[in-house]
Amino acid sequence: MQFPTTFSAATRLVDRTLIGLYHLLKGEHWLQYTPFQACGNYVKLRNTIQARDKLVMEEPLRSKYREALTYLADKYGPGSLGDYLEFGVYNGTSLTQMHRVLEDLGLEHVRLLGFDSFEGLPVEASYDDEGHWRPGSFKSEHAFTMQVLHWEKINFQRVVLTKGFFESTLTTDLRAKQHITKASVIMIDCDMYLSAKTALEFCAPLIVDETVIVFDDWFPLADRSLGEKRAFDEFLQAHPYFQAKEFGTYPPYGKIFVLARSSALEMHNSVAACASQPAFCSEV
Repeated sequence: MQFPTTFSAATRLVDRTLIGLYHLLKGEHWLQYTPFQACGNYVKLRNTIQARDKLVMEEPLRSKYREALTYLADKYGPGSLGDYLEFGVYNGTSLTQMHRVLEDLGLEHVRLLGFDSFEGLPVEASYDDEGHWRPGSFKSEHAFTMQVLHWEKINFQRVVLTKGFFESTLTTDLRAKQHITKASVIMIDCDMYLSAKTALEFCAPLIVDETVIVFDDWFPLADRSLGEKRAFDEFLQAHPYFQAKEFGTYPPYGKIFVLARSSALEMHNSVAACASQPAFCSEV
C-alpha cells in the first residue's frame, strides 16, 4: 500500500476517509475499512516509521555524500556521473540521504540502485568474520522499507530495489537487465566479509574512471583485518589496475575511498597475461 505524501494532517485524514468509503462501497468488511480504522492504521504506521532504527548518523553521511558527488562532478562534469549503488539497504536511511543530496545538487539523471536480502544477514554470518555477526540480523521487511521510502517522498522513477541474497542476485545478467554501466558512488553496508567481497566483484566492471566507495562498517573489524577491510584488500590485490586513496571517515564506523582505474596499468597486465599464456589469449 502506498501512503499519501501530502503535507496537511487534515488532508491525510480526508485521503484515509475516502479510501475507507471506497472499500465500503465495494461491499468489503466494514470493520476493516471504516474511515476510523483507516486513520488508525495510518497513525500506527507513521509512528512505526518515525521510531524505526537508524543505523547511520544522517547529517555526517549526507555531508560526505555531497562532498563525494561534488568532487566527481567538478572533475568529470555533472553529466558524466553514473549510478549510486547501495549494498545493504535495511530500512532505507542511507538511500534516503543520497536521494536528498542528489535532489539538492540537481543531479536528476543519477539512479539509486539498492540491493538487500530483506531477510537479514545470511547463514554464513555464523562463521564469517570469526563469528562477529549473527544470521538474520539487520532484517527489514521489503514492504516496510518501501513504506519508509514512500514516507520520505522518494522519487521511485529513479530508484530500483533488488531483493535477494547477493550470491544469487549480483550477476552479469542483472547488470545487463538494469542497464548498469557505471557506478560513481558505491555504499558497502553489508557488514560481512563475504557479502562485501561479492558486492565489490559485482562492481568491478562499473568503475570506469573514478568511483567513491563508502564502507559503513569499516571499524572496528578493520583493526583485525576482517570484514569490509579484508574484502577491499583482497579486491585491490585481485585488481591491481585500481588505485585507492582515502577520502575521509564519518561516525561511527565509516571509512571512504576514491578508487581510480588505471587504463594503462590494466592494458599492461593484459599484455603480460597474454605473453605468459598465448594459447588462452588466442582463444579469447
